Amino acid sequence: MTTRSFGYQEFGLGLAVGLTTGALMGILFAPQSGPDTRERIRSRAQDLKASVEELLETAKKNLDLAAARVEGALGRQEKGLRRKLEKIRSELEKHDLRKI
Repeated sequence: MTTRSFGYQEFGLGLAVGLTTGALMGILFAPQSGPDTRERIRSRAQDLKASVEELLETAKKNLDLAAARVEGALGRQEKGLRRKLEKIRSELEKHDLRKI
């Protein structure tokens, strides 16, 4: 008999589905009128939208910062590599066999 273990993705998906289902059931079966329930849903959706927009903006800023850091690091590496290549070139010119 083979047993299958669940990974983090399956657990995360199950958790998200369970939380969403529980929240929806709680809202739908709450002792409130239809308009009040719809207003709560609308309000929560707007809050969620604002949170997601803020999260995306933060992610974009962090990505831009990371890209700038990588560009800076690569620029320094490029300058160092160019200096090394120039040094090697000058050393090779000292040993030009055509001059013999």
